[in-house]
Amino acid sequence: ISVGSNKTIDGRGRKVTISAPGQWGFLITRTSNIIIENLILTCFGSCTHIDSERQDAIDIDGGSNIWLDHLDISKASDKAIGFANGVTNVTVSWNHVHDQEQNVQLGNTTTQANDVNETITWHHNLFDAGGYRKPVVSYGKAHSYNNYITNWSAYGSRSERTGQLLIENNIYEAGV
Repeated sequence: ISVGSNKTIDGRGRKVTISAPGQWGFLITRTSNIIIENLILTCFGSCTHIDSERQDAIDIDGGSNIWLDHLDISKASDKAIGFANGVTNVTVSWNHVHDQEQNVQLGNTTTQANDVNETITWHHNLFDAGGYRKPVVSYGKAHSYNNYITNWSAYGSRSERTGQLLIENNIYEAGV
């Protein structure tokens, strides 16, 4: 689903589930002023494991002023949420990300020149029953506070390359 600028997608008051086996979820490309909230996003790509297509539930490629709120995200073949190409002023709040190997990634090596300016805030999210990247910040700056991160396989949160991650008041609880 391609999302244009100045859009709100809100499932409030309803139980709205979006699923797309073998396909991508939301594609937000160089757009601004987007709100996505109160949805269940599950099963993108193979739905059961990471595959060669690597579809994300939400892929944000550039843009600004984006708010992802009160979402239930699971079972994407790549990441629950991926950010690249210099996205700025993004808030990810009150979400439940689960049953997901790769959770959230900010920046990547192919778009690193633009990604150094990225800015993201994560707060009041629950990351559980998944592998790693809760979140990972490869480039840009992120603020992560009041999140509950549990049951990771490799690591909970990480900053790498030139990424900067400010972590405050999160709970990290190791799982099995």
